[in-house]
Amino acid sequence: MPKKTTDFPEQINLLCPEDTTIMLIAIAYYRGDGGKYAGPARDFIATGIRNWIEALAPKDRKRFDEILANVKITRNLSG
Repeated sequence: MPKKTTDFPEQINLLCPEDTTIMLIAIAYYRGDGGKYAGPARDFIATGIRNWIEALAPKDRKRFDEILANVKITRNLSG
């Protein structure tokens, strides 16, 4: 039976140096993803985001959380 939904409904297109793409493809082969580099890219982005948030000072984290809440509300209204 075909899958009707996707695990990753949002698409992000970004430009990056060719070296980055080549490294992601190599990592994908290493991980057994057959050179499909979206998985490693998602993992690195998620890790980077978590690390960035965890490094914020408490005052900055509070400000970020307020901004994040507003972004979520805005996305829900428009989506």
